[in-house]
Amino acid sequence: MLAKNSSLLFKFYIQIALKIVKKTEVTKIELNKFLPREIAVLNKISHHNILDIYQIVETDEKCFIAYELAENGTLMEYMNLRVRLPEQEARFIFCQMCEGLSYCHSLGISHRDLKMENVFLTKHMDIKIGGKFIVCFYSIGKSLILILNRFWFGSGLTASDK
Repeated sequence: MLAKNSSLLFKFYIQIALKIVKKTEVTKIELNKFLPREIAVLNKISHHNILDIYQIVETDEKCFIAYELAENGTLMEYMNLRVRLPEQEARFIFCQMCEGLSYCHSLGISHRDLKMENVFLTKHMDIKIGGKFIVCFYSIGKSLILILNRFWFGSGLTASDK
């Protein structure tokens, strides 16, 4: 049903970043264990230094994850242009990363692939952490090393075989 006064109708559009996971290109362990856990955690995390997730759509062949768009790209791209940062700017970036990671750790969640390609910059040059999170809820005080050794880390191409 249309409103009588069409000037009251507004359309809102937001730009998103879309991650597409082709289910045929990931291992069964990643598809059945890691991806569902990662999606569950991403839906629970809400922090100003962590990329927001808007929606997840799954088909038989693919999983589409709609993220908040970080307009200024990755920290790696930024560093390739700048080469060196003034101490004040580096401190600002580092403090934001620490805030986001501290929030995750307070929930028992760790990042499993922290690198400059997974740190994003908004249009206001604020930091947003994205990428793969370890979706094990560890107890603070337990030996984290024992828990983390059960998980696969890093990108497939860069992960150590140990």
